[in-house]
Amino acid sequence: MDWKFTRKNHLYVSFGPYNMSRTTTLTRTIIYEGQTFEAQLVVHTDLNTFMVAPGYQYDFIRPGRVHLGVGVQMDLANTSARMHADAQVVGGEPVATKTASGSLLAPIPVAGFQVRYYLTNSPKVHLDGNIYGMYLCGYGNLVSTSDWIGFKLAKHMSANIGYALGSRLVITNAADRPGFRLTQKGAIAGLDFSF
Repeated sequence: MDWKFTRKNHLYVSFGPYNMSRTTTLTRTIIYEGQTFEAQLVVHTDLNTFMVAPGYQYDFIRPGRVHLGVGVQMDLANTSARMHADAQVVGGEPVATKTASGSLLAPIPVAGFQVRYYLTNSPKVHLDGNIYGMYLCGYGNLVSTSDWIGFKLAKHMSANIGYALGSRLVITNAADRPGFRLTQKGAIAGLDFSF
Protein backbone atom coordinates (compact mmCIF):
# COMPACT_ATOMS: atom_id res chain seq x y z
CA MET A 1 0.00 0.00 0.00
CA ASP A 2 1.48 3.32 -1.09
CA TRP A 3 0.17 6.81 -0.29
CA LYS A 4 1.68 9.64 -2.36
CA PHE A 5 0.83 12.60 -0.15
CA THR A 6 2.75 14.91 -2.51
CA ARG A 7 4.05 14.38 -6.03
CA LYS A 8 7.47 13.14 -4.81
CA ASN A 9 6.77 11.89 -1.27
CA HIS A 10 5.36 8.48 -0.36
CA LEU A 11 4.39 6.76 2.84
CA TYR A 12 3.94 3.04 2.32
CA VAL A 13 3.63 -0.32 4.02
CA SER A 14 4.34 -3.74 2.59
CA PHE A 15 3.53 -7.04 4.23
CA GLY A 16 3.54 -10.74 3.57
CA PRO A 17 4.10 -14.22 4.97
CA TYR A 18 7.23 -16.32 4.44
CA ASN A 19 7.02 -19.99 5.41
CA MET A 20 9.69 -22.68 5.12
CA SER A 21 9.99 -26.33 6.18
CA ARG A 22 12.97 -28.64 6.00
CA THR A 23 13.95 -32.10 7.17
CA THR A 24 17.68 -32.66 7.64
CA THR A 25 20.24 -34.79 9.46
CA LEU A 26 22.16 -32.64 11.93
CA THR A 27 25.93 -32.47 11.45
CA ARG A 28 26.49 -31.03 14.95
CA THR A 29 24.68 -30.83 18.28
CA ILE A 30 22.26 -27.89 18.61
CA ILE A 31 20.63 -26.54 21.78
CA TYR A 32 17.38 -24.74 20.93
CA GLU A 33 15.00 -23.32 23.55
CA GLY A 34 16.57 -25.53 26.24
CA GLN A 35 16.21 -28.76 24.21
CA THR A 36 19.36 -30.58 22.99
CA PHE A 37 19.29 -32.04 19.48
CA GLU A 38 22.32 -34.31 19.07
CA ALA A 39 24.41 -34.66 15.92
CA GLN A 40 23.07 -37.33 13.51
CA LEU A 41 19.41 -36.78 14.56
CA VAL A 42 16.92 -36.43 11.71
CA VAL A 43 15.12 -33.16 12.52
CA HIS A 44 12.11 -31.46 10.92
CA THR A 45 12.12 -27.65 11.17
CA ASP A 46 9.31 -25.18 10.43
CA LEU A 47 10.06 -21.46 10.13
CA ASN A 48 7.16 -19.01 9.78
CA THR A 49 7.62 -15.25 9.39
CA PHE A 50 5.05 -12.52 8.92
CA MET A 51 6.77 -9.34 7.75
CA VAL A 52 5.35 -5.83 8.03
CA ALA A 53 7.51 -3.03 6.60
CA PRO A 54 6.34 0.59 6.94
CA GLY A 55 8.49 3.16 5.19
CA TYR A 56 9.03 6.51 3.50
CA GLN A 57 10.23 7.17 -0.07
CA TYR A 58 11.32 10.36 -1.81
CA ASP A 59 11.36 10.40 -5.64
CA PHE A 60 14.27 12.61 -6.63
CA ILE A 61 13.86 11.80 -10.34
CA ARG A 62 10.20 11.87 -11.34
CA PRO A 63 9.34 13.27 -14.78
CA GLY A 64 9.66 11.30 -18.01
CA ARG A 65 10.12 7.57 -18.51
CA VAL A 66 12.41 7.00 -15.50
CA HIS A 67 11.45 7.32 -11.85
CA LEU A 68 14.14 6.95 -9.18
CA GLY A 69 13.56 7.17 -5.47
CA VAL A 70 15.36 6.58 -2.19
CA GLY A 71 13.62 5.09 0.82
CA VAL A 72 13.93 4.02 4.43
CA GLN A 73 11.77 1.42 6.09
CA MET A 74 11.51 -0.68 9.24
CA ASP A 75 11.30 -4.43 8.59
CA LEU A 76 9.26 -5.88 11.46
CA ALA A 77 9.66 -9.65 11.23
CA ASN A 78 7.52 -11.72 13.59
CA THR A 79 9.17 -15.13 13.34
CA SER A 80 8.39 -18.45 14.98
CA ALA A 81 10.45 -21.62 14.62
CA ARG A 82 9.77 -25.22 15.64
CA MET A 83 12.23 -28.13 15.68
CA HIS A 84 10.97 -31.71 16.02
CA ALA A 85 12.79 -35.05 16.05
CA ASP A 86 10.84 -38.30 16.24
CA ALA A 87 12.14 -41.11 18.45
CA GLN A 88 15.05 -42.78 16.67
CA VAL A 89 18.30 -44.67 17.16
CA VAL A 90 21.54 -42.69 16.73
CA GLY A 91 24.90 -44.47 16.97
CA GLY A 92 23.21 -47.53 18.46
CA GLU A 93 21.56 -45.49 21.23
CA PRO A 94 17.80 -44.80 21.41
CA VAL A 95 16.81 -41.11 21.46
CA ALA A 96 13.36 -40.01 22.67
CA THR A 97 11.06 -37.67 20.71
CA LYS A 98 12.08 -34.02 21.10
CA THR A 99 10.27 -30.80 20.24
CA ALA A 100 11.20 -27.17 20.85
CA SER A 101 9.52 -23.92 19.75
CA GLY A 102 10.38 -20.26 20.00
CA SER A 103 9.43 -16.89 18.54
CA LEU A 104 10.97 -13.47 18.08
CA LEU A 105 9.85 -10.04 16.86
CA ALA A 106 12.88 -8.46 15.18
CA PRO A 107 12.81 -4.83 13.99
CA ILE A 108 15.53 -4.14 11.38
CA PRO A 109 15.88 -0.67 9.79
CA VAL A 110 16.86 -0.75 6.10
CA ALA A 111 17.48 1.80 3.36
CA GLY A 112 17.67 1.57 -0.40
CA PHE A 113 16.51 2.56 -3.86
CA GLN A 114 13.46 2.06 -6.06
CA VAL A 115 13.40 2.50 -9.83
CA ARG A 116 10.64 2.38 -12.44
CA TYR A 117 11.25 2.54 -16.18
CA TYR A 118 8.44 2.92 -18.72
CA LEU A 119 9.26 0.90 -21.85
CA THR A 120 7.05 3.10 -24.03
CA ASN A 121 6.17 6.80 -24.00
CA SER A 122 2.69 5.95 -22.77
CA PRO A 123 2.69 4.28 -19.31
CA LYS A 124 1.38 0.90 -20.53
CA VAL A 125 4.38 -1.32 -19.75
CA HIS A 126 6.98 -0.69 -17.06
CA LEU A 127 9.88 -2.38 -15.30
CA ASP A 128 10.00 -1.90 -11.55
CA GLY A 129 12.58 -2.85 -8.96
CA ASN A 130 13.97 -2.07 -5.55
CA ILE A 131 16.85 -3.02 -3.32
CA TYR A 132 17.06 -2.45 0.42
CA GLY A 133 19.68 -3.48 2.94
CA MET A 134 21.51 -2.88 6.18
CA TYR A 135 24.87 -3.85 7.64
CA LEU A 136 24.19 -5.21 11.13
CA CYS A 137 27.34 -3.95 12.91
CA GLY A 138 29.44 -7.12 13.00
CA TYR A 139 26.47 -9.48 13.39
CA GLY A 140 25.84 -9.84 9.64
CA ASN A 141 23.68 -8.15 7.02
CA LEU A 142 20.20 -8.08 5.48
CA VAL A 143 19.43 -7.56 1.79
CA SER A 144 16.00 -7.65 0.10
CA THR A 145 14.88 -6.95 -3.45
CA SER A 146 11.91 -7.45 -5.75
CA ASP A 147 11.77 -6.87 -9.49
CA TRP A 148 8.83 -7.12 -11.85
CA ILE A 149 7.25 -6.07 -15.11
CA GLY A 150 3.88 -4.31 -15.03
CA PHE A 151 1.17 -4.09 -17.68
CA LYS A 152 -1.50 -1.41 -17.52
CA LEU A 153 -4.92 -3.10 -17.84
CA ALA A 154 -7.17 -0.09 -17.24
CA LYS A 155 -6.88 3.54 -16.16
CA HIS A 156 -6.40 2.68 -12.49
CA MET A 157 -5.20 -0.94 -12.64
CA SER A 158 -2.08 -2.83 -13.73
CA ALA A 159 -0.92 -6.44 -13.47
CA ASN A 160 2.58 -7.33 -12.26
CA ILE A 161 4.72 -10.45 -12.51
CA GLY A 162 8.28 -10.86 -11.31
CA TYR A 163 10.67 -12.34 -8.77
CA ALA A 164 11.49 -11.43 -5.20
CA LEU A 165 14.42 -12.15 -2.99
CA GLY A 166 12.12 -11.35 -0.08
CA SER A 167 15.08 -11.29 2.27
CA ARG A 168 18.56 -12.69 2.63
CA LEU A 169 19.70 -12.53 6.25
CA VAL A 170 23.27 -13.52 7.15
CA ILE A 171 24.33 -13.80 10.79
CA THR A 172 28.04 -14.50 11.22
CA ASN A 173 29.53 -17.12 13.55
CA ALA A 174 30.76 -16.09 16.98
CA ALA A 175 31.91 -17.90 20.11
CA ASP A 176 28.51 -17.49 21.79
CA ARG A 177 26.19 -17.99 18.80
CA PRO A 178 25.98 -20.09 15.62
CA GLY A 179 25.92 -18.31 12.28
CA PHE A 180 23.25 -18.92 9.67
CA ARG A 181 21.98 -17.83 6.26
CA LEU A 182 18.26 -17.45 5.69
CA THR A 183 17.02 -16.74 2.17
CA GLN A 184 13.35 -16.27 1.33
CA LYS A 185 12.67 -15.97 -2.40
CA GLY A 186 10.20 -16.81 -5.15
CA ALA A 187 7.98 -15.67 -7.96
CA ILE A 188 5.53 -12.82 -7.36
CA ALA A 189 2.32 -11.79 -9.11
CA GLY A 190 -0.28 -9.19 -8.28
CA LEU A 191 -2.48 -6.27 -9.22
CA ASP A 192 -1.89 -2.55 -8.61
CA PHE A 193 -4.84 -0.25 -8.05
CA SER A 194 -4.43 3.54 -8.00
CA PHE A 195 -6.94 6.08 -6.73
